[in-house]
Amino acid sequence: MLRSGPFTDERVIGLLNQRFIPIYFDLSSKSPASDIDARKFVIELQPELGGSRVPTPPVLFVTADGELLGEVSNYASESEILGALRDVLRKNSQYAKPSDGEDERSRLARAHTRHYLGQDEEALALLSEPRSAKESLFVAQIARRAGDLDIAAKVLEGLDAKKFADDIALEHGLLAFARDDVKTMRLRLATYSEEGGRAPEARYFLGISLFHLGEHAQARATWKKLIEQYGEHPFSYRADWAYTQTTDEGLAAERSSFTTQGPKSLLGRHGYMGRKNPDLTHRSD
Repeated sequence: MLRSGPFTDERVIGLLNQRFIPIYFDLSSKSPASDIDARKFVIELQPELGGSRVPTPPVLFVTADGELLGEVSNYASESEILGALRDVLRKNSQYAKPSDGEDERSRLARAHTRHYLGQDEEALALLSEPRSAKESLFVAQIARRAGDLDIAAKVLEGLDAKKFADDIALEHGLLAFARDDVKTMRLRLATYSEEGGRAPEARYFLGISLFHLGEHAQARATWKKLIEQYGEHPFSYRADWAYTQTTDEGLAAERSSFTTQGPKSLLGRHGYMGRKNPDLTHRSD
């Protein structure tokens, strides 16, 4: 669930990589991702995870010395994971310090960090009077995520429409999604090239726009092609999540979202436990 949800969010990934040391392993000794030492470490913290039948483990925030700083459900949303990460840093300031050389990076890189930490005013202050298209694009992204859609659109209008066509198309597509305008969303995202750096994201949301327009089979075909082309990309997981919860006729019938029987997902997963894909039922995050 984390791969298909929170780990498609730039802020979650960025904050994890800049302020934490992410470690993934499987508690099961039969899994290729099993780690005996890691299992022992975690079970000492939460003995209930050591049985043969255990609940889905949460995400744990732990120091190298074994101090548990916090946890969050494995099924948490992007905003819940982001909030949990920020809470851990706020309550444990000794672990929230910038890494060596961080303050010497470009102002855009520093603005990204401020945004990941939820310090948007500081991020925008760093990018006052943007000096490049990349800085302007990031200002537009911050405004979009804050719900300042008109400001985001105005920033995008100041960019070279030919030179930055892909970036503009994607951002305008996401703005249209936030405005519940899926017709414009589809038109914008359909112009995104296959060579663009954010093509998987654009293709995923193109599928979402098609789904909301009632073109369910075409939406699923779009997600399938994305997965076949990009493999285990973050937006392949999100597309797989959407694919498994839909049919060519629309949303799948209400049933358990996890099964060990029947057809697997396109990525070979047994299913997606927990919450439903919010992009299928809500226009925007």
